[in-house]
Amino acid sequence: MLLNNFFLLLVILTIVFYDVKSMLVMLLIVFFINLYKKNINIKNIKKLKYSIVFIIISFVFQLILNNYGEIFYSFYSINIYYQGIKFGFVTTIKILNLILISWIIDYEKILPNLISKYSKIVKIAINNVPYVFLLFKENKNPKKVFENLIKKIYKEL
Repeated sequence: MLLNNFFLLLVILTIVFYDVKSMLVMLLIVFFINLYKKNINIKNIKKLKYSIVFIIISFVFQLILNNYGEIFYSFYSINIYYQGIKFGFVTTIKILNLILISWIIDYEKILPNLISKYSKIVKIAINNVPYVFLLFKENKNPKKVFENLIKKIYKEL
């Protein structure tokens, strides 16, 4: 459970932080965890070749679209700013960090264990989607619709 909370904390910190140094520290932590678990292998690296195109495109977009701060380089009408370089690196580090965290979650099989607890509820809810549409079609109050759905799920459990 503590390990699950640690990875959840890493994901939240990856999303929240914009500081390059803290992002690099988190990337190194996750990278070394992957090395320790022997999770970095040829199969996972081959999967990265498609993600690298996405990472490069997002870096270039950050370079071009962030147009405030001090100009780093100017090429015709395209200006590259220091702030754009910083956000490009942060975005690249965030994407790599999330990929490495997903490798750990997949290796530890954390997500299937969490989902399996709620799979019965999800199946019941999916089976009752037509019922919800019928209630909405009858112009019932949305609060009443969801109350009826919860009662129906509770009865089937």
